[in-house]
Amino acid sequence: KCRDVEMSRNVFNQSTAIDVVICTAMISGYVLNGKNVDALEIFRMLLLEKMTPNAVTLASVLPACAGLAALILGKELHGNILKNGLEERCYVGSAITDMY
Repeated sequence: KCRDVEMSRNVFNQSTAIDVVICTAMISGYVLNGKNVDALEIFRMLLLEKMTPNAVTLASVLPACAGLAALILGKELHGNILKNGLEERCYVGSAITDMY
């Protein structure tokens, strides 16, 4: 939120206890600063590390999909949201609507 995403990334890279919450914060920070590719990179890392994205994670990454016109990925995430019953959370529904 302080717009210093490089400093945030340095702290992230040095952290020994990376979890879904920290990844979500990084994704959100990148999206807020228009760094959608970096946001998707963190999301991809989260998945590769076998972490399970939560509703906030998914709502945070959907704007990156929209910003990059990555509709296929956005639709995959939308399907994941529906499969896990997360669409009823208002912030998730808003993120889905904004993406389309």
